[in-house]
Amino acid sequence: MNPKDSSKAFMDWLSSIKNESSRAQYSSRWRHWVRYCRLNGLPDNGNAQLEDIKQRRLSNDNSEKYFYDNLLPKFFIWLTTEHRSHKRNEPLSENGAAGATTAVRSFFAHHRYKLEIMKDAIPSVDKIITKYKDHQFDIFQLRSMFAQGDLKERTILACGKDLWLRTSDFANISRIFIENLLAREQEKAENEKRDTDIIEFELITKKEKEAASCHFSRESIMLLKEYLRTH
Repeated sequence: MNPKDSSKAFMDWLSSIKNESSRAQYSSRWRHWVRYCRLNGLPDNGNAQLEDIKQRRLSNDNSEKYFYDNLLPKFFIWLTTEHRSHKRNEPLSENGAAGATTAVRSFFAHHRYKLEIMKDAIPSVDKIITKYKDHQFDIFQLRSMFAQGDLKERTILACGKDLWLRTSDFANISRIFIENLLAREQEKAENEKRDTDIIEFELITKKEKEAASCHFSRESIMLLKEYLRTH
């Protein structure tokens, strides 16, 4: 189940986050919190949680008064041990879990309930070393995918193999840019009385703002020509 919160308190907080990407990320992180609360028999929406923390803050018992403050480290541990994501069926990384706790703290802070977390109870996001695990396709996997793909899929696969760009940089390559590259190479080939060759060019990456050396192989060029002709 993918729990959602449509309470006014949640929507007011979410609308206060101006960046669209951050808003989507915080919304996803909040769903982890809602699920955790449901599993533990706690209020599972923003309105109910605000009323709950309001009442608890009036208590003279510190364990009751700071219930949510002490709950957040337990939430972090749950995310990194027992929780299973829908996509990977595995717990979140420490980085992902810390980000989820940040969203919860942001929600309560927005409604004027600052959570006091004991030092080192939750690692700071900027102190966590993110570990990336890349998958390197071998030639047999590439051939298998290529054999099963349609023209569009084969073209994307071939170009992706040539370019090795981030998805965002790859997706930003425009049709007119590719058409101009192909037209320029075709004109050079005709003037030099030869077949079209590998096309080399540079792209400015979105993240680093640096020039990346790229190329399209002859196989990719053939696929691009056919794809552009028929689509």
